[in-house]
Amino acid sequence: MLLLWGNNMVRCAFLCLLAVTVLTLPVPASAGARRYALDGWVLTVREDAFSGERRCDLRGRDGTMLYQPGAVGLKTGDRDTLDALYRIDGGPALHWRDRYPVLFATGVVVEGSGLADPTDRIVWLPEAELHGAQTVMVRAHPGARPRTFRLGGIDTAIAAAARMRCPIVRTDGR
Repeated sequence: MLLLWGNNMVRCAFLCLLAVTVLTLPVPASAGARRYALDGWVLTVREDAFSGERRCDLRGRDGTMLYQPGAVGLKTGDRDTLDALYRIDGGPALHWRDRYPVLFATGVVVEGSGLADPTDRIVWLPEAELHGAQTVMVRAHPGARPRTFRLGGIDTAIAAAARMRCPIVRTDGR
């Protein structure tokens, strides 16, 4: 009887390990980086061989969502996003530029690469507004077609980075 119980424990441990591995399957990465797929998000871990410093970046699996501490960036593909409106889980339409004070107060970097595209086609929203949210719909400018972004799993990915003691930095290096 004890032998049977022991074999079941081994099987259970194996299946649990397999489940954890499947949830964090590495995605092919460039040299020096490890990538983990986590519920629709990709966590990339880089370690500096000289300093030993570890840094992470977090983005949506399809690359249209970015994370930096304090905010989630949604790439609209439209150059003109200064008048963008957004809705969280079907709520009221809000202007993202009205969130600038909150973003700046938390140290979020929102400026783009130049005057021709001051937002880099990204609408940044405060992380605090998105806790528990499943979708965000963004209309980049009047007349543009709204785009839906699925946020599910971001809290899991942020927690995974914290467990790895890996500070998350803005994905594009700003």
